[in-house]
Amino acid sequence: MATAEYETTTRTVEETLVVLKLTEDEADELCEIVGAADGTRRAVAILQALQRPEAPKPSTTYTYRGETYDMGATYLDDSGDPWIFGLNSAGEPRALNGSWSVGRSLQYAVDEYGPMRKSAN
Repeated sequence: MATAEYETTTRTVEETLVVLKLTEDEADELCEIVGAADGTRRAVAILQALQRPEAPKPSTTYTYRGETYDMGATYLDDSGDPWIFGLNSAGEPRALNGSWSVGRSLQYAVDEYGPMRKSAN
């Protein structure tokens, strides 16, 4: 059964943190729902937290066809659509955002929709 705990912390601004306690099946379903949403930065962050509950790894890069890509950065394809890549457990770069593109390889994205250019945002 899903539960949520709210915690308010006062800093320069006040923010509320929400801790979700989900069963594995609930987490899997939430992962599917978030993965099907448009790839906003918040949706990607939620998806990453659900897929990788361990501590975040330091920023890393991957080089393909002489271009170095920052994992976790946003790249725009030739149509201006955003792509965010991260490394899977095998160390392969995969798309983390979009409804149909989640799990697609960086190589696929570059070959089919490139060239990719790093977004200023």
